[in-house]
Amino acid sequence: MNFSLSQLQAFVLTYENGSFKSAAIKANKRSQAIAKLVASLEDSCGVLLFERHVRRLEATEQARKLYKLAKRVLLDSDKFAVMLSSFEEELPTSFTIAVDSLLVSQEVTRCYKAVLDEIPTIELEVITGNTEQVKNWVQNGIADMGLRASPLKLEEELVSISAFNFPTICVAHSNLFAKGTVVSTQELAGHTQVVPKFVFQYGLEKGHVESDNVITSNNLHSTIEMVIAQIGWAIVPGFTVQKLTHEQAIVPFHIEGSVPVVWSAEVIYPSDDKLTLAGDIFIQQVQLLNESMH
Repeated sequence: MNFSLSQLQAFVLTYENGSFKSAAIKANKRSQAIAKLVASLEDSCGVLLFERHVRRLEATEQARKLYKLAKRVLLDSDKFAVMLSSFEEELPTSFTIAVDSLLVSQEVTRCYKAVLDEIPTIELEVITGNTEQVKNWVQNGIADMGLRASPLKLEEELVSISAFNFPTICVAHSNLFAKGTVVSTQELAGHTQVVPKFVFQYGLEKGHVESDNVITSNNLHSTIEMVIAQIGWAIVPGFTVQKLTHEQAIVPFHIEGSVPVVWSAEVIYPSDDKLTLAGDIFIQQVQLLNESMH
């Protein structure tokens, strides 16, 4: 029993379109060629796939059973061809991106989705952690590239590229402050503040720590949960909490006499020699975010 991909394609197109003529149009072939391929498949497999009537074809029970299998074989063959093509073009086969939990968002998700869109055969792995973990994962070869909140510190052993800037906002539970309230620094000092761990790791307390009582957090999700639970208030990236502020699970407020703190995100990777097409695509996408973050 022998059959070819051309025969399977002719069978599937005929089954889906109801005639040799319609199948031929889809395949950009002559109807006689499609009919011949289907007939040869029937002969080689010893099965009747279509009852031939004067003006129409009728799929047999055997055809109905074989159609899904044939369709799957064709889809797998397409994937096989794409994979072979990626080998020929020397496309990267895998890409591990480490994302700072402070930056996890739909906007960033779309950036690594663009890698998948451009290189469908790639094995993508996304890991998230705190700012320091992202650096360590890249340094230790666990991740090919990292996206983190910039600590404004030069890491000589890594390449660092500016990704985008984003304003932060002060958020609290509505039972603590009403939406849009202007709070004095003196009043704010008496309320617990949840502060990202990297602020202390990189000596960024000035402008980021306003309260006398502080809780340290290494995860944005945990920070937000503490704000919702009325444990404390926090300074967070505005773009990551838009949905929550819209739903008023948390509310933004302002510090008297201050201006919003703008943070930066950066892409880090070991060296330009190790920068692949996947990494290049990701960098291009995150830099485009600068246009929509303000």
